[in-house]
Amino acid sequence: MVQGVYFGGVTTIALYNLLIFFVLRDRNYLFYVAFMISTMLAMAAQQGLAFRFLWPDATRWNDLAILFFTSCTGVFAILFTLRFLRVQTFAPALARVLQVVMLLGVVMMALCFVLDYRVNAILTLVNLIAAVSLAVVTGIIALIKRVPSAQIYLLAWTILLVGAGVISLSRLGMVQVNVVTEYAVQLGSLLEAILLSLALADRINTERRLRYQAQTEALQASQKANLELEARVRDRTAELEQLNRRLQHLSETDQLTGLANRRYLEQRLQQEWERASRNGSALAFLLVDVDHFKQVNDRYGHPAGDACLQQVAKQISSGLRLSSDVAARYGGEEFCLLLPNTDCDGAKVVAERIRRSVENHVIEVDNAVISVTISIGVSCCVPGSANSIEQLIKRADETLYQSKQSGRNQVTVARLD
Repeated sequence: MVQGVYFGGVTTIALYNLLIFFVLRDRNYLFYVAFMISTMLAMAAQQGLAFRFLWPDATRWNDLAILFFTSCTGVFAILFTLRFLRVQTFAPALARVLQVVMLLGVVMMALCFVLDYRVNAILTLVNLIAAVSLAVVTGIIALIKRVPSAQIYLLAWTILLVGAGVISLSRLGMVQVNVVTEYAVQLGSLLEAILLSLALADRINTERRLRYQAQTEALQASQKANLELEARVRDRTAELEQLNRRLQHLSETDQLTGLANRRYLEQRLQQEWERASRNGSALAFLLVDVDHFKQVNDRYGHPAGDACLQQVAKQISSGLRLSSDVAARYGGEEFCLLLPNTDCDGAKVVAERIRRSVENHVIEVDNAVISVTISIGVSCCVPGSANSIEQLIKRADETLYQSKQSGRNQVTVARLD
């Protein structure tokens, strides 16, 4: 009955905390579950229960399993201790010692398959004693350092050690043998599992309380700052508004060319599309690509390439006539233009004007004279349910490709149905 209570209780607690891990994704729970399962399997193997119920035909493995899961217990006990108590924050040297003992435990897990059983058993026992002793010492130091939940953590290990001490005294004949002394380790381990589970829950509650406290303090600081700001707002309103306008402009402007950036273009395109859809007016979209731009970079260098893009952007801007027209840098050496209330014929006129302007413009950079041309793809439509913004952009990209394929330095126009 005691064995059933122990193994059933530990299994239930482990599964419960494993579910909490899947919800919270907190590795404290994962290491805790691994520690509990390793402890349970080590005890089951040592008492013959695992051989009877889990691997009745694996005689050799049953001997190795005792050593293997004992080493696992030490490894996961240290992993849990390091993470749960955050040892690195208050005792870095102790954390390194714990890590060394943990690595030795991992080595012992591997060596149990190759070393002599007696030698391995001694080494595994020494490593486990070191791991448990360090866990207790770490708990004491954490308690002194006032680490949250250190009290429960230390109490859990103390109960397990008391159980181990009781059964040792029982084996030496120093205390009377009864149900309690016979199964003191199991009872201590079960109580340890319960207490560590409570410690994890306490840690969550503590962190939640600290977060709430931090949020409250932040809210109070924010309210105080707002009151101070309101007292000065009359003198700063004009300055702040000017700064906001500047920041807005910077967030919507390509820093190299001074044109609108893609973010601003997408916003305006959505607005103009909806407006044209309501009014039944035409909307044109142009994609512009600098021909053989890579050759400019390769021959004259990237600073010259940047200057070339700036000059092309200037020619594009000068080719627009209406304030509602938008010129933007689309990416790399590609630009785009959004022309509201403009059909395909009007868009072609604008595109040709810009193409000729770029073709006739001479760029001088570092005593070098550069001439570039552009290819333009134009798509236009009257927005409605039969078409979309994505189709408009895709059609412009297709016509730009046609301009490239047809020899570059030209304009290709297509109407979107």
